Parts: sequence; C-alpha cells; structure tokens
Amino acid sequence: MNSKGQVIVETKEIIEDKYTPHAKTLDKLLSAYRERVQAQLKPGELVAYYVHDDTINAYNRANKVKTEFKPVVYSSFAELKKQLEITSGPMLDEPKYLPKGYSFTEGNVFVSVTEGEASLANLHKLEPEFIQMAESSTSGAKLFIKPLSWSKAGSAKAVYSNGKDTINVIAYERKKIRPR
Repeated sequence: MNSKGQVIVETKEIIEDKYTPHAKTLDKLLSAYRERVQAQLKPGELVAYYVHDDTINAYNRANKVKTEFKPVVYSSFAELKKQLEITSGPMLDEPKYLPKGYSFTEGNVFVSVTEGEASLANLHKLEPEFIQMAESSTSGAKLFIKPLSWSKAGSAKAVYSNGKDTINVIAYERKKIRPR
C-alpha cells in the first residue's frame, strides 16, 4: 500500500538463468525416486537410500545418501503425547484455547535428523557401502535402500480442524548453544 492506502501491484517477468533447466530436471528426478521410496514404506519406517545416477550425483556431491520416513498418524492427542515421551521428543502441550469448533484431528512424530542413524554423519558413513552395492549390482538397479533404526524424535505436529480450516502446531527439538 502506498501512503494513501491504495494497493499498488507491480509485475515482473521471471527470467530463468542457464542453470534453471538443470535444477528443474534434478528436482523431477529426485522427486520421482523419493516417491518410489515413500510408496514402499510402512508407517514408522525410516530408510536411507542412494540413487546410482551420474546426473543426480554430479549435482548432489555433498549428500548422496538421502533419508525418507513415513510417520505414524496418531488419532488422539494422548497417543501423540505418549509417543513423544517414548521417543524423547520435543515438548508439545495441548493448546489451552482453540477457536470455537476446532478439535484435534491428527498428529505425527518425526525422526531426529541430528542424532542416530538419520544423522548426516551416519549417512556420510553409509555412502561407500551404497556405492559398492551399486557398482557390484548385476541387475542394473539405480535405487538402493537400507532400513535404519530410530528411537529419538526431532519434531512433532498436531493438527486441529473445524472441518473446513486447519491449525497446525509444530514443535522442534532445539539444542542449547553454549555461549563462547
């Protein structure tokens, strides 16, 4: 709005750089593999996966091993809270006030990606194992999956709805940073 309270809209043409087509191709490839992995998972399962593809790995040098997790859907806040206690997840209290007509719809607990087998340090350790599996494979497969165990939650989500609109309450585990 300008100083007179009028809404002013300015449009600009999106200009793609020379890397945009490659980024879109990479995103499509990664999304397709991610969907294939997700389709194989049961609720609560965590896996690491590696795609043996020169195009993907040329752009993805820092983190060639990915993780995928399918969360369990909890139908009551009590179930969600219990799972957060079991997995030492972040604190998530039931709201003391919700707008009229809203009630708990579902909740999820998500794996910690900073600790345990889903941590970046562990995924880097798995990379040589995945590459060896891929290079010794005679089937020509490009996707390699390994189940991971987990016991620590890193985040959680509670969803409240009135049938038309939703409110998402998300809690993350945060590490204390020591002052220097």
